[in-house]
Amino acid sequence: MLALGIDTSSDAASVGLADHNRLLAELNLRAGNTHSERLVPAIHALLATAGVHSEQVDVFAVAAGPGSFTGLRIGMATAKGLALGVGRPLAGFSTLETLALAVASGIPSGPGRPAPICVMLDAGRGEVYRGLFDCVDDRVMPRVPESALTPEDAAAGLPEGCILCGSGVVTYRERLRSCLEVSTLWVGNTPFIGSTLARRAIRLASSQGLGALPPLCMQINPSAVSPRRRDEDSSARAARGFPAQSTQSIECASGMSRRCWPSRRRRFPARGHAGRFSKRYAPTPTPAVW
Repeated sequence: MLALGIDTSSDAASVGLADHNRLLAELNLRAGNTHSERLVPAIHALLATAGVHSEQVDVFAVAAGPGSFTGLRIGMATAKGLALGVGRPLAGFSTLETLALAVASGIPSGPGRPAPICVMLDAGRGEVYRGLFDCVDDRVMPRVPESALTPEDAAAGLPEGCILCGSGVVTYRERLRSCLEVSTLWVGNTPFIGSTLARRAIRLASSQGLGALPPLCMQINPSAVSPRRRDEDSSARAARGFPAQSTQSIECASGMSRRCWPSRRRRFPARGHAGRFSKRYAPTPTPAVW
C-alpha cells in the first residue's frame, strides 16, 4: 500500500511517501509561509524522485491541525484535490498526535513504560496548542484533550520525566523553565511529519481497512476557544462597536478552533453605481472618431 502524507500546519512544510512501513522519499521545506507557491511543486518533485505517479497512490493523509489556519487550508485543499482527482481516500490526523509519534519513533525503547510526550505548538498571541500523549507500539493515546493555553497553564500538572517538544517549547523556553515543577527532557528541533502521516494512514488502513480512516471534517464549536482569548475578542469587538456575538469558532477535526469574522460585505454594504468608488474608478470614455 502506497501513501502520501502532507503537513502544512506551521511555517515548515513536509511531504512524505511511504510503502507499507518503509519510507520511500520525504521532502521538507523551511521557507516561511509560502505553502501556496511551494507545496504542489514539492509534491511533484517528491513523486518524480520516487518514480511514482499520483494514480499509484492508494491513500492520502494530511495534518488536520491545530496550527496555522491558512497553512492548514492550503494543505487540506491540496490533499483533497489530489484524492478526488485519482479517486482515493483521504484521512486527516491531529498534528499534535503525529508530532508525538515522530518524537517517540526516535527514542530508543527501554525497560518500563515510555515517558509521556507533551507537544506544544506556538499558537500566537502568547499561547500554545498543547497535547499530552502516551506512545506505545506506534499507538498514540491522549492523556488530556488538546487545548490552547498560556505557557504557564500548559506547564502545570505535567508528569515527572515528561518529554517536551514543538515550536512552542522553543518560543517560550524561558517562561516554561520558570514555572516547571518537575524534571523534563527537552527536544530542541521540531520533527517533520510528512512520512509519519503516510505511515499512520497505512497502519490504520492495513489493520482496520480503508473505511476506518478518520474523515476530514470541520465543526462549529464556540466553546473550544480559550476563555482568555474569548474575553479579549469580546472586548475588542465592543471597543470597535461590533455586537458581542459577531464571531463564530470553527473547530477542526483535531478539536482546535479558529475565530472567523463576518464578511466585510455584510458589515459594509456595497455602494451603488452612484457611489464615490464607482466614480473614482470609472473608465474614461473614448471619443468617437468618424
